[in-house]
Amino acid sequence: MDFITVDLVLGRWGQSLLRWSLLIIPMFVLLHVMKPKFLLKYKIRQIKEAKPRYLSELARSVLVFLIYVIPTVVLMTVKKYTGYSTMYLDIAEYGYIYFVFSIFVFLFMLETTLYWIHYAQHKVKVMYSTHEFHHRSVNTNPLTTYSTNFSETFFYMLPTLVILLIIPWHPAAYITFATIAIFHGGYIHSGYDFEIDLKTGKQRSFLSWHYSPTHHSLHHQKYNCNYGLYFTFWDRFNKTEDLSFDKNP
Repeated sequence: MDFITVDLVLGRWGQSLLRWSLLIIPMFVLLHVMKPKFLLKYKIRQIKEAKPRYLSELARSVLVFLIYVIPTVVLMTVKKYTGYSTMYLDIAEYGYIYFVFSIFVFLFMLETTLYWIHYAQHKVKVMYSTHEFHHRSVNTNPLTTYSTNFSETFFYMLPTLVILLIIPWHPAAYITFATIAIFHGGYIHSGYDFEIDLKTGKQRSFLSWHYSPTHHSLHHQKYNCNYGLYFTFWDRFNKTEDLSFDKNP
């Protein structure tokens, strides 16, 4: 496969790391280094005994992005040897409505596949062994997002690859989705929540469809709830949604 070069792999890796750096590093610096006082009221309650793992999270995040080069390699290989590709370059071919729709298809299909993979990881002992590394970060921050086991990252990448093989997609739509995914991952791991009504402790009703930082912080603290990613509908369907903190942190 002489068409798959080191420069290609490093280039795709670098592009992913650049998007991650531009979105996640400023979020981390603002919320966990600068920690401006006016934002502290939005900080989610932490487990006091748990120590931060910033350096190990940073190192692992940089490395796991190599796994996300695999779809590029597979798609290029399939195209070269079979001629098959669902990628298109002219937005007019499918129209702007489909262009926007395809981004939501990515979000919905990944919510569905990753919810049930994530759920299984917590219910099947063998599968949890691949997920345990991510849960070493009890108090989350933006760097926690991609601090994952390499095998887990591979299985989380597979649904994206399948989607890229079965639906028509434009590179700009995929880049938009990837950017949303990185930012949202950093946000739900941020340790701050701007969606909770401070008076009631409940999520604002018009955002109840959205999987919030509180959902995910509680997932890291309790382990047995809130397995979603972008939305709450599968957690509600499977009765795994929980927005209540334990009395003793």
